[in-house]
Amino acid sequence: MTTAGSSHGPIQTSYETEVIERSSGQAVKALILADLTADQIADTEALWTPARRTSRKKAMTGDRTDLDDLDWDWCKKHLVSAPGAARVFGLKVTDQFEGLMMTSNAPVRGRSSKTSGQELLYIEYLETAPRNQKSRVGSAAVYKDVGTQLIFAAMAASVDFGCGGRLALHSLSTAKTFYKVLSFEDIGFDKAEGLHYFELNDDGVKSLLGDVE
Repeated sequence: MTTAGSSHGPIQTSYETEVIERSSGQAVKALILADLTADQIADTEALWTPARRTSRKKAMTGDRTDLDDLDWDWCKKHLVSAPGAARVFGLKVTDQFEGLMMTSNAPVRGRSSKTSGQELLYIEYLETAPRNQKSRVGSAAVYKDVGTQLIFAAMAASVDFGCGGRLALHSLSTAKTFYKVLSFEDIGFDKAEGLHYFELNDDGVKSLLGDVE
């Protein structure tokens, strides 16, 4: 599978990668785009919002507690970020974005013993399109590996910032296993954010790149 990592050099405005179509199990071509425009974000939000509302309605009628991201609005997230303070990436298949990610343009200091004295690129938000979320749509989910490919894009951006591919983020409760599988270290619960804080340290970067080389 094509990925972006430190061995690929600085991240470009766009580059090709692949995701897996669940129905066929086949790899399909995708495009990672950096620095999405307000119009691109608005169009994607308009496409995703109805599905989020449907998922929220279903979740509210059951015992589901994974409502964390069902009230997200990427237009608002993009609007409230100061000019030049963040970048929005998107993964696109054909003519539709299947995942979005926002990263900070200000590296953060490591919090663990393994990242002490180091800088990490902070991921503000990451979301796959509602139709790809198997936990919510079951067997109807269309693509897999969307989130993983966005993480590789973040690693490449981290290299550009001089952070060596290292990443940091706060994880929603439903995504903690996803990040652990990708070699992120759970640093613990951050009371200020009400979420668990994760870091991808140098060992994690090596582990991820080794998995795809």
